[in-house]
Amino acid sequence: MLSGRCLMTFVLSVACVYAAQYTTFFVHDSGVGRVTAINDSGVMVGSWGDKAAKGFVRAADGTITTFRVPHQGADRATVPFAINNRGVITGYFSTTDDVIHGFVRYANGHFATFDVSGAVATEPASINDAGVITGISSDASGVWLGFVRTSDGTITTFGAPGAGSAEGQGTSPFAINAAGTIAGYYKDANSLFHGFLRTADGAISAIDVSTGGGPTFPYAVNSSGAIAGTYSDPHSGYRGFLRGPDGTVTTFASGKADPHGFGTQAFALNDRGDIAGTYYDSNGTAHGFVRHADAKMETIDAPGAGQANSQLEAGTYILMGGINAQGNLAGTLITNNVQQLGFVRTH
Repeated sequence: MLSGRCLMTFVLSVACVYAAQYTTFFVHDSGVGRVTAINDSGVMVGSWGDKAAKGFVRAADGTITTFRVPHQGADRATVPFAINNRGVITGYFSTTDDVIHGFVRYANGHFATFDVSGAVATEPASINDAGVITGISSDASGVWLGFVRTSDGTITTFGAPGAGSAEGQGTSPFAINAAGTIAGYYKDANSLFHGFLRTADGAISAIDVSTGGGPTFPYAVNSSGAIAGTYSDPHSGYRGFLRGPDGTVTTFASGKADPHGFGTQAFALNDRGDIAGTYYDSNGTAHGFVRHADAKMETIDAPGAGQANSQLEAGTYILMGGINAQGNLAGTLITNNVQQLGFVRTH
């Protein structure tokens, strides 16, 4: 039985299924490039456009504001990655010298920009409610280094023990929780990927979910210290994992055969223990999913998402930061004709 009111216009559609309401939206005629995060108030961020991508913030009432970092150059990109519950947004932008810088956009619309010392790229990935940011930097040699930036602008860099020091190797943080615990991965000197957990005092421990030497990619950490992410064993597709605060690991998959090897990729985790991400079916179509705290898996297909066998990019995508405390979801859908829209699913 359908519940709620369902309506459609040329730019907005809402479908209600089992008390869940989907709203899809354009940011601009060019569509939505990527929806990256939703906070507990239902405010969403993402980017739109191609080479000269711009950021957007969508309020809970549907009002959309687009933005670019000031003075960056008209043909350069602004790419938001995360938003906290105070409405503070972080991400990266590029300038005409091809250097990538970090930015903070405050709830009042003001900006601050920053760089890790010596880096040619500074890419924030996550921000907590205290305004502490973590992310990835890289130097001219292409080596990755993690960083933490406090709300007063102080930046500390770090590398996971065992991280490689050659081009394309190093440390890549992706998530930070309220306590300052950071989760991410590092690439060692043999080009193998390992997960890591860094506590606020700077202690770092490795996380290896795979038993066959395959990669482990933590992408989310909640307030209890639980971590969600993706791993792979040799000759198998990607699967999701949940690592509890005590170190206990549970693995899971959508149960759908995926000959393309993309499998089940877990990207987001809330404090209830709900995990969200993207999986791919036997046709290569992408579907969102939620693995609820009771371990039940739910497929998420936003209205209008493509199902064409010939379009590997068609489908529904939920990325890092795509689930909030209430279990509401934000993501991107791609139609069969490769049109991109944002969506939010509320209860």
